[in-house]
Amino acid sequence: MIRRVLDATGPAEARFFLFVGAFGLVLGAIYWFVSYELAGTVLLGGFGVGAGVLGLRLRLERPPAPVKSDDRRVHAVEGAGGAETPFRDDSGRLPGETLAPLAVGLGVALGLTAVVFGPWLLVAGVVPLAWGAWTWLTGARDELAATVADDVPSRAGRRGRGAEPPATASTVSGPGRPPAAPRR
Repeated sequence: MIRRVLDATGPAEARFFLFVGAFGLVLGAIYWFVSYELAGTVLLGGFGVGAGVLGLRLRLERPPAPVKSDDRRVHAVEGAGGAETPFRDDSGRLPGETLAPLAVGLGVALGLTAVVFGPWLLVAGVVPLAWGAWTWLTGARDELAATVADDVPSRAGRRGRGAEPPATASTVSGPGRPPAAPRR
């Protein structure tokens, strides 16, 4: 078990949480000897223990390495074909990279500090909040549209005999549009 925990080739998520756990414990010990304050030391120690436990769990639950057997690689992993990390998921579309969540967080933080330092920070926080919210929501809308567009061919393959075709602009009637004739 110790050899498996110290393995440097483990999943990046597990290494990250183990590092954060060790950092929290070391910082808690340093904080205690510098301040002798119990509450901060307990909180830093709890942070380190929590992150360390999560890192250990991720490290120990990772699938075993491939085993050589008769010149063939045999994987003990079922499902995703030998996923490298516990969080690997190839089942769908991932959103594109964006700074919108950071801008929303900055806007909210500036808005909340306006309570202490004055309303000028609220005015300064509105700009990143509005830009981030607009960018994030339009990006989410575009991703949803792309996901639906990617999913339409797969739904068409699942239709059985006698099922109606998916609605298109030519088969949907709307305001100001006459009802379209059904397809044959």
